[in-house]
Amino acid sequence: MKKIDENNAYSRKHAQKTPFEKTIENARKRAILAQIYEDTHNILASYEHFADVAKMTSMSLETLEKYADDALIELANAMETEFGVSA
Repeated sequence: MKKIDENNAYSRKHAQKTPFEKTIENARKRAILAQIYEDTHNILASYEHFADVAKMTSMSLETLEKYADDALIELANAMETEFGVSA
């Protein structure tokens, strides 16, 4: 038999949330979304400097672009898991 706390946690998970719980959840989602936007902006802005970074680090331009593309894919996956939006 489940403990009372586990039953309560299950029922609270599926019950309608209070306004305070909704506010906390919305604030958490806004923070995640803001972080995704910031990271995406930084990655896209870094494309301009790839040639300089490639010269300084002796990495190929293709490798840097692959890293940036992988990071963008990770951000798109985070957006899909958190918000159900497919990019």
